[in-house]
Formats: sequence, C-alpha cells, structure tokens
Amino acid sequence: MTMKLVPINVPSIYKGKDGKLAPLPARMAQLTPDAAASLIAVQTEIEGRGGCFRLSDAYRSTEMQTRAHQDYKAGRKKAYSPPAGGSLHEAARAIDLDLAALIHPPSVPRGYKVFSESQVREIFVRHGWTFISAIGNEHLVDVSESWHIEFRGRFQEVYDRELARTKSSKTAYKAMAKAAIADLTQ
Repeated sequence: MTMKLVPINVPSIYKGKDGKLAPLPARMAQLTPDAAASLIAVQTEIEGRGGCFRLSDAYRSTEMQTRAHQDYKAGRKKAYSPPAGGSLHEAARAIDLDLAALIHPPSVPRGYKVFSESQVREIFVRHGWTFISAIGNEHLVDVSESWHIEFRGRFQEVYDRELARTKSSKTAYKAMAKAAIADLTQ
C-alpha cells in the first residue's frame, strides 16, 4: 500500500514578506494522509485549549534531508540530522514542533496559554505520535530532540521487530525509516 503526500496548512516559525509569521512553506507542509489527519486533530486540540501551535519542519525531500545532514556535520545545525534514507521526515511522518512557544514561559507569545511538556506529550501520544526523547526540564527546550515527534503508524512494527532481532535501537530506527520512505516511492 503506497501512501501519497497531502498538503497541510499549519502555522510556522517562519516569517513572510510582511514580517509576520507565515504558514509552513509548501515544500515542507506535506505529510502522509494518516499523519496529516492526526496532526490536524492535535493542532485543533492545542489551539482549542489556548496554546500556540506552530512547526519548524515536516516533510523533507531526499535533497532537503541531505542538506540538513550536511549542515549538521558542518556545525551549521546543532540538532542531529541523519543522512538521507534515515529519517521519518523523509517519509513525511515526522514534524518538528515549536515546543518553546508552548512550554517555555518567556517564549510563549502573549495571549497564549503555557502548557507543561507533559500536557503536550499526552495530547500527541493520544493521537498516535511518538516522541524520540525522554521528557526534559519543563522550562528548558534544549533537551536533545524534544521537539521532534513522529507518526510511525504501521511502521512501528518494523521498528519493534528489528529491535527484538538486533537489540539495537539505531538499527531498528534505520530499518523503520527505510521501510516508511520506500512506501512513498513505490
């Protein structure tokens, strides 16, 4: 079963020509249909509770993933970014959330509610999303990859099977990413 990408219209951290925050750029604003539907449910819930929901990243093409990895290796990007073929961003099943705008009091825009990281995680997990990092300090957002969230769906089975076989989370993750990316290209 091959998944096609669908566009998502979500707020982002990026500014438009007018200097105001703009939607996530079209080249990134795509997810698989199941991930997109779930993300809209998450966005609706967070915004309905008064939170500031915005993303910095979603889908990455192979070229975009290659560039992100090169930027990481060259020190232009702090957060780890795996080589092409090894990220669920490339499978349109991962997002990077502006977590600071939800949980870090100095970063939460005026008029928006401050959430705890636990509250944010509970909402995402209830809608089928997976955080790859442990919960961090509620008022610091530099916890490694605390903003990276994945909608693994049926590819979680690939991860679990490979983890049981190899006992290596790194190997299991690579197998899961490879299978999810292949699903888009078939």
